[in-house]
Amino acid sequence: MLEQNDPKIFDGHNDVLLKLMINGGVDKASSFVTGRDGHIDIPRANIGGFGGGFFALYVRSPLNGKSLDDKYD
Repeated sequence: MLEQNDPKIFDGHNDVLLKLMINGGVDKASSFVTGRDGHIDIPRANIGGFGGGFFALYVRSPLNGKSLDDKYD
């Protein structure tokens, strides 16, 4: 584990929330907590000095961009 004075790691591209959603949501979140699966989990984040990151959130549109078709060439 890193010492208190060691620099923290900041992840600028993090897909853990999307992976949780795709794999079953909150019911599957235990893998994030226990470190059994995934690229980022709490045990490895603590050991590696993970200080934070960006987590992308989005809502899929039921139109899937179709309302913008006439605005593009």
